[in-house]
Amino acid sequence: MSSKCNLCGRETALGAPQTWTGTDGERIEIRMPRDPSALIETPEGDLEICFDCYPARVEQRFAGDLLAEIHYQFGLDCLMREQRGLAEQCLRRAIAIRRSDAYLDALAAARTPTMHGDG
Repeated sequence: MSSKCNLCGRETALGAPQTWTGTDGERIEIRMPRDPSALIETPEGDLEICFDCYPARVEQRFAGDLLAEIHYQFGLDCLMREQRGLAEQCLRRAIAIRRSDAYLDALAAARTPTMHGDG
């Protein structure tokens, strides 16, 4: 399955396959985008944004709650990739637009050092 950025039209480069185990024990193999990205559900349909378009093109095109959600989704993706500094930057941008418990919780997670000593 290929996907494209809705802003620039570039194909999303996929990373190496990863094996995930579901709560039912089923193992599936997926390929995540190689670089951080965001997928946002909107009333007009899904919006996929690549890292090359973040944040400059995003901030030129979107505003308000949708812009906050895009920053939040990039923050979550960076957090999942253990890119905590970048996650914190994204999440701070989201919170500057709209404060929510979910945004604040994610920021706290980004600022919490892991067992590996990064932070």
